[in-house]
Amino acid sequence: MTELLFYSSNILKVFTQPDAVLVLLFLLGTALLWLRRPKTGRLLVSICALVLFAVSTLPIGSGWIGVLETRFPRPGLDTMASPDGIIVLGGALSNPTVTKLYGAISANGLLRNLTD
Repeated sequence: MTELLFYSSNILKVFTQPDAVLVLLFLLGTALLWLRRPKTGRLLVSICALVLFAVSTLPIGSGWIGVLETRFPRPGLDTMASPDGIIVLGGALSNPTVTKLYGAISANGLLRNLTD
């Protein structure tokens, strides 16, 4: 069951990541150019090219990060209490198939984020 959730979440990621959606729209536009829908195909390919150009050359990401960073006031060091714990947001994923096969925990390269 966990493998099914793992694979389905990775497949769904393709439709939720902006860069993957851009690639899918570009492929759809290219396919439409070959399938006798040149107007729609050119429109999709042009939109993808403009979005790619804007994201790669304009400081769009910096503007969005600035909005998020200035949204809430920062607490002063004198008003902060000492932490009761630390939450580590790591990206290590185990591979259940390899773990079963070898009888040892198998994880991807991001495990070093938790151990270094």
